[in-house]
Amino acid sequence: MIENVKIIINTPYRELINSDKVLILLKTYSVLFNGCAPPHTCEQHLINYYNTIINKGMDIALLYEAAKKRTCQPAFTSIKYIRQLGKHINPALLTDTDAIAYLSKGYLTKSDFIKLPEAIAEAKKTIASKKTKK
Repeated sequence: MIENVKIIINTPYRELINSDKVLILLKTYSVLFNGCAPPHTCEQHLINYYNTIINKGMDIALLYEAAKKRTCQPAFTSIKYIRQLGKHINPALLTDTDAIAYLSKGYLTKSDFIKLPEAIAEAKKTIASKKTKK
């Protein structure tokens, strides 16, 4: 994703739109900002997608790369709105650290995950072993 963002940043808008690189723009925006939902393809949306990636793309792409190294697996596949936070959570960008924080604060529950972060599983084993030693 970082490579895609670099391509978009280094290509002028008109050149991007008039070439096959527009597909890179649509795919990158869809994954990083739209929860993998299909993006709109009208001119105004393309301008907005381009500007969003120029302004925030590299930061979000770095989060995306960090999320690839996670051990948890969210059960939700599209963007999930958390009312208490007042924001949306994109499962493609959810890291173990974020997952643990959201679980500990009650924003997410165990049912929101197919697989919990390894740090939580290790903590449970530690607590269980301490209980059996008593």
